[in-house]
Amino acid sequence: MKISVTKLWNGEEGRGKYDFEISTDDEFTNVRVTADFFNDPAPPKEPGYLMGLWDFEVAEIFFLNSKTEEYSEFEFGPHGHFLALKFKGARQGIDIDEKFEFAFSSQILDGGKTWTSTARIPNHMIPEGVDKFNCYGINGVGDDRNYLAFSSVPGKEPDYHRIHCFAPFSV
Repeated sequence: MKISVTKLWNGEEGRGKYDFEISTDDEFTNVRVTADFFNDPAPPKEPGYLMGLWDFEVAEIFFLNSKTEEYSEFEFGPHGHFLALKFKGARQGIDIDEKFEFAFSSQILDGGKTWTSTARIPNHMIPEGVDKFNCYGINGVGDDRNYLAFSSVPGKEPDYHRIHCFAPFSV
């Protein structure tokens, strides 16, 4: 499955493009992201697992089982940072003390114009029976912050945990 994220969280035109390519096999879900690079400040931590990655330039994908409302959130940054979280119900974290790690790599390309990342996520980290998903991109700093979404999540402000707005999923 290939999708592009180019619109803001509310459906209006956005700045930047995030291409997601998603494939699965018996053991893994593979996610490749290719995105415009905005050269936002990098996280002040070494590459790897980073809680709070959403505060930086990032691409995100959520996988949801809409019947149980269980979902997983995966975040990927251009500087080698990543994050995985699990929920049951909107914003209701589960296993919150567990660090969910997976194979991840990223690199900045084209003289700093784009970046790409590859994640190989074990299927046990994703709820069984996933039937909905959403993909996001965040870039910019301060008042210039830009929140993009594949399936819009309307409201007063961006909230990527509006799981009732997710799109149908099938690979």
